[in-house]
Amino acid sequence: MREKILQVNDLRKYFPIKKGLLGKTVNNVKAIDGISFFVEQGETLGLVGESGCGKSTTARVVLRLLEPTSGQVIFRGRDITSFNSAQMRNLRKDIQIIFQDPYASLNPRMTVGQMLKEAFTIHDEKKGHEMEEVEKLLEIVGIRAEQMKKYPHEFSGGQRQRIGFARALALRPSLIICDEPVSALDVSIQAQILNLMRNLQRELSLTYLFISHDLSVVRHVSDRIAVMYLGKIVETADKHELYTNPKHPYTKALLSSVPIPRPGAKKERIILKGTIPSPLNPPEGCRFNTRCPMAQDICKTKEPEYREVGVRHYTACHFSQEI
Repeated sequence: MREKILQVNDLRKYFPIKKGLLGKTVNNVKAIDGISFFVEQGETLGLVGESGCGKSTTARVVLRLLEPTSGQVIFRGRDITSFNSAQMRNLRKDIQIIFQDPYASLNPRMTVGQMLKEAFTIHDEKKGHEMEEVEKLLEIVGIRAEQMKKYPHEFSGGQRQRIGFARALALRPSLIICDEPVSALDVSIQAQILNLMRNLQRELSLTYLFISHDLSVVRHVSDRIAVMYLGKIVETADKHELYTNPKHPYTKALLSSVPIPRPGAKKERIILKGTIPSPLNPPEGCRFNTRCPMAQDICKTKEPEYREVGVRHYTACHFSQEI
């Protein structure tokens, strides 16, 4: 067991729906509704699920770009949900994020050198040696130092994401949250970025929380995987255990959709009926009961306990032993 660098306990994020002249709260969108997980030092935890399940909201709440409704986010033994602005400013050195869209996440009015230097200026680091550090960062991510005078629009999508990665690395953080960092890139470029991330993880002892909807990508980069559905984490396990022995019907359905890279290969495809319920009014009991092929009466009335069903394998299903 390694040190738990990040621990999230019963985290919730509700977005209020207001109506009327007085702005009275009439309901809440339950984007995250009581999730718990941990990330160990030096590992990659993959967080997967359908669009709208709350993955990106989780990333932003962990970083406190959004304030949590309740729950704890414990980083290196300290609950950062109670930190003031000065404490959060210092914490930014240790936790960084790579955003999904490299076109939108870089300032079009600043050169690459100016953007990377900004991190050192804000945190009063590397005084007098900022540009030397910028050159090192660009070299690390495979971009020539002389290109620091260029603007973001002068780079390809893959190069832009490398620049975003360089910016996240600037202050040598111990945890990087990757919010679908390769989803906007071509497949060949995806492989380059993913291999770069894995190599730098080994060299710099980085820890990743890797968010994606692409199960093939997550399997390639992750050590453990957490599966999210409608604001809840329904299963967490080592990646090999999860892919070979899923214990939740939603996980099983997700895995059945992953294509096999062999011509003519066949597999049983599980087609889920219905649509994802609204987080504004989630179903009673198990969140998945409206689409689950195994659902019974208990699933519609009682929320399943999130419990350990194997070695470091957790799931929230009344019938996990029957799957």
